[in-house]
Amino acid sequence: MKDLVVVSYAFAPMIHAASQRAFKFVRYLPKSGYRPIVVTVKKAPFSLGRIDDSMIAKLPPSVMVERTRVPESLAFRAMPNKWLFLPDYSIGWHLPAVRRGNEMIEKYDVGGIFAVAPPYTSILAGATLKKKHKDLPYIADLSDPWVENPHVKYPTRLHRSIDQRLEKYVVRNADRVLVVSEQIQKMMQKKYGDREKFVVSPLSFDPENYVNAKRKPGPMRISYIGSLYGDLFTPKHFLSALTELIDSGELKRDDIEVTFVGKYFREPKRLLEEFSEKHGVVKTTGTLPSEELMEIMCSSDVLLLIINDIPGSKGYVTTKLMEYLPTGNRILALVPGDGDASKIIRKTGTGTIAHPRNKESIKKAILSLHEDFQQGKLRRRDISSRVKEYSAANQAGVLAKLFTELGKN
Repeated sequence: MKDLVVVSYAFAPMIHAASQRAFKFVRYLPKSGYRPIVVTVKKAPFSLGRIDDSMIAKLPPSVMVERTRVPESLAFRAMPNKWLFLPDYSIGWHLPAVRRGNEMIEKYDVGGIFAVAPPYTSILAGATLKKKHKDLPYIADLSDPWVENPHVKYPTRLHRSIDQRLEKYVVRNADRVLVVSEQIQKMMQKKYGDREKFVVSPLSFDPENYVNAKRKPGPMRISYIGSLYGDLFTPKHFLSALTELIDSGELKRDDIEVTFVGKYFREPKRLLEEFSEKHGVVKTTGTLPSEELMEIMCSSDVLLLIINDIPGSKGYVTTKLMEYLPTGNRILALVPGDGDASKIIRKTGTGTIAHPRNKESIKKAILSLHEDFQQGKLRRRDISSRVKEYSAANQAGVLAKLFTELGKN
């Protein structure tokens, strides 16, 4: 079994999109012939998300986790990141990560370097390790866009220019760069004029996390799992459509129950509270332990997915969609019709798609789902064969194959 150095600032027990992606790769790589040696932090000066100490126990015994200290300077994270820290707030961890990575490469029979972003400091450290160990294949997991990320607002052109140089440094030193969607792949291929380097590695789900929850008697239950923020993940248009359906009498209050589970920023929180006060149909729970979250998700009739149609959003897939897929429950996808998320839903036959800004389209989709509910057509289905390629074990196998092929060159 070959050893693989995995650089990931975000890792278990942190519950965060990046830490979960790294964790899934690490958990299943040993089944494909690679033993991960994870280089991560001992304790971040702030949390990227919730903490779940039970995660570490789920790793195979062969996995090594090397934790390094984070410089105290990172405590200034409360100050505007892009003014002071490039590429991100964890840049102070770059040297400790590289130092520990070098130690592991010199000590063990390492067959490659793998680094997971965000934060982008992780893949920057991976690129620095590659510069010293040129014979080892390096794969950088970029996942979402870096410089072109629609969520990032640079304070000056200089800041963007510096980040652009850092991105170019990583791409130039990586043998392969993983992205989560075809849209992002095409954008990066065009930007760097390299078709071979950028590889689509979809987000994945871990089948061992799911429970066989039974739905309780009552109205049609729609659940949204995840954060709500900005214009990309806003419940505004969904709530507007639901308001008109209730006010017009097309839906009664006791016909439907909507639950939002997760973290909500100021504006989405206000919208949910106002709707709940007026109609009493919506309830919020805030963040929940994984077991409770899975219970709600698996016992729902419909799972709500929101990716608004704004510039750059067509390449978004979200971890949420991947977690929805294996439940076998119907997905109400308010996503761009020509985006990567809609392609996956059509390919797997797992949901109903409505334009995220078109109120009439959303209303029609809700009424159609409610009609199916009344006729008993919203029962959970076994769709494991349709979504198998998105399992964490399968994606880890694809990554291992990439390293094996690169190691032969």
